[in-house]
Amino acid sequence: TRLNAVHFVSKTEGWIVGDKGAILHTTDGGYVWQPQNGKVPEDLLGVSFITDKLGWACGARGTILRTEDGGANWRGVPVNSFATLEDVKFISDTTGVIVGSNGTVLRTEDGGQTWQAIELRVKEWLYAVAFADGLRGYAVGDNGVILRTDDGGLKWTDQEGPYKTKLFGLALGGRDDALAVGENGRVLSTKDGGQNWGLQPTITSVTLFAVAYHGGPDAWLAGKGGAIIRRADEVDSIKIPRPKVPPVLRNIKPFRPGLQPATRPILDDGDLPRAVPVKP
Repeated sequence: TRLNAVHFVSKTEGWIVGDKGAILHTTDGGYVWQPQNGKVPEDLLGVSFITDKLGWACGARGTILRTEDGGANWRGVPVNSFATLEDVKFISDTTGVIVGSNGTVLRTEDGGQTWQAIELRVKEWLYAVAFADGLRGYAVGDNGVILRTDDGGLKWTDQEGPYKTKLFGLALGGRDDALAVGENGRVLSTKDGGQNWGLQPTITSVTLFAVAYHGGPDAWLAGKGGAIIRRADEVDSIKIPRPKVPPVLRNIKPFRPGLQPATRPILDDGDLPRAVPVKP
């Protein structure tokens, strides 16, 4: 079973969700995981707990689950959507936001018992959402889309990221401090609330799916082929200038599938350096 998301409420207690309704729970910091029954067959993609009792999970075909007893019992929440719901974050015991396919943003103010759709002009797939406090939050997705809210998710503005690439992971170090990760090993950083996003140098070109970051120099990235990268020193971002004129199509040779050699999918590009033991 593929595992898709993890959330800890303390150093010892956390939950993991995955494909085919999989839910796992630990109370000893992750040494032992016990299955929980979400009673759904759909893939679960996001999980969020606000206390050790109150939590939510979301997934395929508009699936939303809610628990009030730490996952001993999960119940489905009806919602008027069949979207793929990728990520869920709660900023209080009553207010939460879910993002997903085709620009879907759902918001609740009653602890996830009912959800309202937030209308956006953005139609890209949204993969991750994060909040720094009760008002400031960000979301990322396809085509390099980066959204920001300053009212707890009621309204969102497009920040026009520098790359038209998929962004899968997002973590915040504060209201103005964020890291986003995605295809081709790209790591984008902002220190000014998203007015400017810069490219962080990395040592890999594999797709990155997740980032753990709480501000400062330390950050952890995880991606395709089992890639795990730690950033121990804060580095300067490469500023990407925004185009002053609209892009134009140039004459290029058409792609001809018949002239291209067949290739096999590569799960690990092999560009990560091998770990070298530290000499005593």
